[in-house]
Amino acid sequence: TGTKNFFSTANYQARLWIINNTDRLAYYDGTGIGFPIVSFNDATPLVNNLDTGLHVFLFRNRLLILRPTESGAVQPQRVRYSTLNNPFDWVSNVQGRGGFIDAPTQDWIMSAEFLRDELIIHFQESTWKLRWTGIDNDPFRWQKINDTKRVDCPYATVPFQDFNTAVGKIGL
Repeated sequence: TGTKNFFSTANYQARLWIINNTDRLAYYDGTGIGFPIVSFNDATPLVNNLDTGLHVFLFRNRLLILRPTESGAVQPQRVRYSTLNNPFDWVSNVQGRGGFIDAPTQDWIMSAEFLRDELIIHFQESTWKLRWTGIDNDPFRWQKINDTKRVDCPYATVPFQDFNTAVGKIGL
């Protein structure tokens, strides 16, 4: 990495999880940095399928990676999530463990921030809420908020108490 790479972090289970859209997912545990193997298939537990991602968040006891790069392919509308209470388990071919959800849009995820206990995700031309369902086998759903606001910067969301906003070419 270089000094110009921004990074996203989440504090979960006594570790600081770090991703920067260039390098692998890493964590700092207070003594050193580790790079977990993130496998999406229980048949290949030692194969790392997650190259990098744009943002990392903790949401409802799952670690989330927004706009991941998986096995060399960017997934621009995807949120990938870990198993409940286990940031080291990302297996998605076994029901009730990790998984992913793709937004029904062609826009790319650009930025995100929490508004109270809801994750608001800003895409290039739209804004969506990642809504928690409370169902372990299917924990998240997309809910469209608008398709009129443009966001151009990947770390441009500004949180406030009752709303958040993001920077686009025409302003906030």
